[in-house]
Amino acid sequence: MQENENEFKDQVDFLIDDPVHYPPFETRPNIGCRTLVNRHLCKIVPALVRELDDWLMDIRLKASQLLYSLILNAEVYITLHLEKILDGMYRASNDEDVRVVNNVEKAAELIGYFVPPDTYCKLVLPTMEDSATAGQLRVFAAILKGSDRSTLKEKLTDIGNFLKSAEICWSKETAYQIQLLSCCSNLMVVCEQDCKMIGYQLFVVIISVLGLATEEFVTKEALGCFHMLQSVETCTSLQNLFEKYLQPVLQEFQVSADSWSLCSPERFIFEALLIYAGSAIRLHLQIISEILVTCLKPEKDPEVRLKMFIILSSNVVATEELKCAHDSGPFLIKLVKDVIIPNLVWRAGRTSEAIRTAAVSCLYSAFKHSIDSSSPFADPTVISIVTEPLVTLLLTLVEDSSKKTRIIACQSLCRMIRLLRITGLYTADLVHHVYPVVLKRLDDVSDDVRVAAVATLVKLFKPLPADYCMEISFGHLDALFSTMLIHLDDPDLGFQHTMLDALKEIGEVNPKILLEKVGICTVKFCNAEGCRELTGYIERLLDN
Repeated sequence: MQENENEFKDQVDFLIDDPVHYPPFETRPNIGCRTLVNRHLCKIVPALVRELDDWLMDIRLKASQLLYSLILNAEVYITLHLEKILDGMYRASNDEDVRVVNNVEKAAELIGYFVPPDTYCKLVLPTMEDSATAGQLRVFAAILKGSDRSTLKEKLTDIGNFLKSAEICWSKETAYQIQLLSCCSNLMVVCEQDCKMIGYQLFVVIISVLGLATEEFVTKEALGCFHMLQSVETCTSLQNLFEKYLQPVLQEFQVSADSWSLCSPERFIFEALLIYAGSAIRLHLQIISEILVTCLKPEKDPEVRLKMFIILSSNVVATEELKCAHDSGPFLIKLVKDVIIPNLVWRAGRTSEAIRTAAVSCLYSAFKHSIDSSSPFADPTVISIVTEPLVTLLLTLVEDSSKKTRIIACQSLCRMIRLLRITGLYTADLVHHVYPVVLKRLDDVSDDVRVAAVATLVKLFKPLPADYCMEISFGHLDALFSTMLIHLDDPDLGFQHTMLDALKEIGEVNPKILLEKVGICTVKFCNAEGCRELTGYIERLLDN
């Protein structure tokens, strides 16, 4: 600068202040240094880019340090060589040496300070359109971090649409996902409230990463980005954020749902929506039900159906939010009729067995809301539509090869009986149709199934339906008491007590028949104490 004082005189006198948007952590080099670098930049850049890919670690490290200094001195003039420099930075950002990667990120941040978004977007975005890498996204995220809010605002829509595209945001690579989230978070940090104009695009990117994440720390990062977006959108909670953007995402998925396979990214993202949307789900039950009906057809991929049922049972059907939804009735009815019932039909194979278990679990969860008269199923015209096919299928499942299925089928029968009582559709014919199948389960190899069967029998017979005639049903009660009394003498002491309690409850239906049966069995049974206790209980009933 001293040697060329006359040449720089005007610049020194009139351009003393630093640019408005300048790295706050750096002191600007003097004009002599900047001019010297700019004069020789075209000679240094090609060699420097080659050195960034050298086989010696020390050379790569020094080259990355020199890159930072060159950009700091070149300032806006680096734009002329940006394409070559970016190619070298993309490769160096994947270097095994963390120091090289950090230097490249710092250099990329300087590019954001000196190169306008309109310029670097024309070079960066087309390069990543076909096959973006984690290294490219790392560089892009750092550039965004150094950008000026006023100029970046003009390119937000282009950047948001680019990041939202399926080719960019549907990846399961952990390093890639982290850098994609860095792009989103840096955009929100730099542009703040201006990011409202791409709120939907950012929502899609973040939920895509959340759905496709395979590592817990990626999930935490994605949730952190959601909270940032919540702040940008001035939403009071994440549920409000989901309420705002859930519908358009579901509408997009509705179009492609018929073609989903086990590995389809849309399936993972849809499951994430159901898991994290919370109370927002109740506003979009119609679209969700249509997607579920499409995905859970019996002819679809069995593993897809199994995973969908598990998510549906635990995150949708069993939630209190569903009970509060204004259209939960039509949703549950459609779910039972068009989704659950077709998947309860027996098919060969272990996977089909697991699907039946998942489907009957989902049914059990759906009946959770049947505990009061406000249940959607409490309408007689509604429950009557599904009663006959459901009872038939549940009785089949009571004898399923899966222990878990048998237990849940018994529990589902109990809840369904409660529903039928509430609606006035519980009849003697139904009792006589169900109890013989359940009674056989007292001989089940699993004690858990036996206990569930006992509970179901108690629920069936107490209280009896209004049209139940004791004289006509004498044979049924005789068979019921005879079989239950046999199990009062069960080798398992715990089951003996369970059966004794059940006989006391069911015995109130017709104490005389049971007393006669107990009198015959007392002399034959090893469990004489149980027989005496039951006899005393029945006699007190008759006295009262």
